[in-house]
Amino acid sequence: VGTLSRQDKLLRSAASGCTASAVSDCISNVIRVLKTTRQTAPTTITYREAAKQVIDQDGLKGLFPVPSLYLPC
Repeated sequence: VGTLSRQDKLLRSAASGCTASAVSDCISNVIRVLKTTRQTAPTTITYREAAKQVIDQDGLKGLFPVPSLYLPC
């Protein structure tokens, strides 16, 4: 196995950073949606109940409020 050139290392690092950012954004958005759903519910609900409510109302896409470049939904 040969060593990677400087350009290959930079490309690999950039790809890793983009992937990490995409995963982080997806997880953060889901948590944000569930938190907001809980806060605006007329009664106290759990995160599981909030997830069920969002999915029943809007489907899985409801957990991702912003059109995302990462998910072809």
